[in-house]
Amino acid sequence: LPGAVASAAESGDLSETIRWSYADGTLSITGAGDVPTGTLKNITAAHADDIVNVTVGEGITSLCSGAFSSCANLKKASLPTSLRSIPNFCFRFCALLTEIVIPAGVQFIGSCAFEYCTALEKVTFGSGLLSISMGAFNRCAALKSVNLPAKLNDIGFEAFADSGLESVTLPKSVRRVSGWTFARCPALKTAILSAGMTSLPDCLFQNSSLESVVLPKSIKTVNSTAFYNCPMKHIYYEGTRAEFEQIDMVNAVSSGKFFEAENVVAAQVHTDLALRRGDVNGKDGVTAADARVALRAAVKLEPIAAGTEKYYITDTDGDAKISAADARKILRAAVSLEDLKTVPSYRPPVVSDDTLTALEAFSGSLNDLLKQYDTEILYSNAVLGLEGLVIFYGSSDIVVMLFDGAKGLIFKHRFSPTADAAQLEAAANGGSSADIVALAPDTAFNVFGALGEPVTRTSITCTTDSSVYLISYKDDGNVFAISKF
Repeated sequence: LPGAVASAAESGDLSETIRWSYADGTLSITGAGDVPTGTLKNITAAHADDIVNVTVGEGITSLCSGAFSSCANLKKASLPTSLRSIPNFCFRFCALLTEIVIPAGVQFIGSCAFEYCTALEKVTFGSGLLSISMGAFNRCAALKSVNLPAKLNDIGFEAFADSGLESVTLPKSVRRVSGWTFARCPALKTAILSAGMTSLPDCLFQNSSLESVVLPKSIKTVNSTAFYNCPMKHIYYEGTRAEFEQIDMVNAVSSGKFFEAENVVAAQVHTDLALRRGDVNGKDGVTAADARVALRAAVKLEPIAAGTEKYYITDTDGDAKISAADARKILRAAVSLEDLKTVPSYRPPVVSDDTLTALEAFSGSLNDLLKQYDTEILYSNAVLGLEGLVIFYGSSDIVVMLFDGAKGLIFKHRFSPTADAAQLEAAANGGSSADIVALAPDTAFNVFGALGEPVTRTSITCTTDSSVYLISYKDDGNVFAISKF
């Protein structure tokens, strides 16, 4: 119409190196460096009902907590490869956002980053992602499938709870999944767990529609509520029936055997790799025809849906993707040149002694560390304020670091492990801090004191097989809990 005026353009500085601009529904962030805490949220709050598109320019390395939260009409967001993390609450309550591409540089997705993004249908995870924090995709009802990247280590509490997931496959790099991660998912039918996991936490799939699960042989303990109120029909276990029956049940109310847990009693248990790796078409064992199907999937001619049992059978190396390498392994198995009965567990990279020495002098933030080193965030807990547990493995020594979200680096120690893992676990069973120190003299105590851990002391120690243990103690010095990484 004559005289009609488009929305006025606005712009300003977020820091000395970062600017923002807004015009006609588009918010742009340009420059270089980290967006200062709180600055961007003030701007998006003023335009919460008007922002339709967000563009973050190359050079921006981090955003601030709640950066675009509650932008009710946001439909599209473009993020740069320079970005290293998606902060807490970043896109929370963006109810019209349908798709997001996580750049390869992003290593950490913060707490509730996409919570209540109810229209979110597609998430493309970058190859560099290491950790998904608590509630990150909670209540994303339109999210039916995810293809998790091959470096992912840790998935937090309720990360995909109340989502629309229909199936899920955890790559072999995943070592830790918190409780309730896939709880209350009404469409979730199948789950394939990681060969890097040793335990299943409480209420992992509680009140979901889970019917079948693939358990790797690495699983040693299962909380009895992990499958609570799930209509389980099939449990596929990669070991033998005898090994399956040795799985320890935590908080079990019956005899403690896995198959007597809540709702699992009716499930049919399949052992000795009932889901045979490489037998893609389910006929005649592993043949050249299976290799052909795998190759066609690898070149996208006939894709196989991520998270399904067929995907698991075809992904012979457990790297969360179907490639020509999988087709080659299947073909070699077909002519008896290769055995596909096992998937290798995740093994962390080894750094040089010079790198370990440099890390002993490090004093920056977790974000600074991730910019300098290609490392892993193994565990985070927003409730305790724990931003990240990071471990570097050398040829003989191990450096462990803990970061607090507000205080930064709160613990750093270089270990020269002498303790055997089996002996340490035996000592912790009914033992005390004195027993732990007798086996591992370099155990570091009072690790979580600054974070409000609800026990008197927590220690960190390492063993000769490159395992890292967090051990908590009661007031009397006896062991309360032990976690392995």
